[in-house]
Amino acid sequence: MARAVGDAEHEASWKAWLVSASASFDKKLWNGEYYSLWVDGEDRDECCMSDQLSGIWFSHITGLNSAVPPARVRDTLKTIFKYNFTSEQGLVNATYPPGRAAYEPTFGNFQATGNWTGIEYANAALAIDFGLVQEGLDIIRAVDDRYRRAGRCWNHVECGDHYYRAMSSWATLLALTGFKVDAPAATVSILPVVRQPKFLAPWVSATGWGTLELANGALTVNCHSGTLALQRLRVNLPGRNLQVRLAGRGLSPASSRAEGVTTLDFKTRIELQEGQKLSVKG
Repeated sequence: MARAVGDAEHEASWKAWLVSASASFDKKLWNGEYYSLWVDGEDRDECCMSDQLSGIWFSHITGLNSAVPPARVRDTLKTIFKYNFTSEQGLVNATYPPGRAAYEPTFGNFQATGNWTGIEYANAALAIDFGLVQEGLDIIRAVDDRYRRAGRCWNHVECGDHYYRAMSSWATLLALTGFKVDAPAATVSILPVVRQPKFLAPWVSATGWGTLELANGALTVNCHSGTLALQRLRVNLPGRNLQVRLAGRGLSPASSRAEGVTTLDFKTRIELQEGQKLSVKG
């Protein structure tokens, strides 16, 4: 936020805090497989919490870089999936893995052995974003199966009926479509991980909504209501020489490619309006 408003002093100060805190978090809590619940001197609670990376999840979906190394994020998610997930029960809140001493009063807490749909969806979205697509889909499927069997697919029970934490399910849509908006930077990313003969999904922003279509190597962004403004577009379509059209008019953005993502920079800000299409194809 400081960078967005040009506050260099606070940006530098807070960045320094982040660097220090990230190093401390990793040094104190990493136990070789995942992050311990807490550490106090020689005492450690090695409970493996499913939401131990909830801060990373929240910062990531808002467009910020991970505060811990991405490799650590993936390793931790793999461990959480290994110890806390079964296809029958889904992802439970916490366990003590084999060989890890249980610590009172955490051990035996009935909340630890239960499921919170919101935590499951958040982990699924984070897993998908960090390349563990199958694990993320397995978690989503288990949640859906569990509540369909119970006849409550629209009422996930956590701290009462219709509890709001299940709304984190929207993050799985962002992860699967790769649709993310950085308004201050006028950047829209559309990096879907789903590869099918035809892919159709909704997109939603603060200014409008519509659908994304991926077919025959072409990406089409349809605006059904409102607007979507941008000056930079990031896509993961194959090829370097991509053709871009807005409402039928050809555009000629500057193009660069790195790690499978093509970045298209337009000379001025463009705006997709209601009823219009933005298409990108090789």
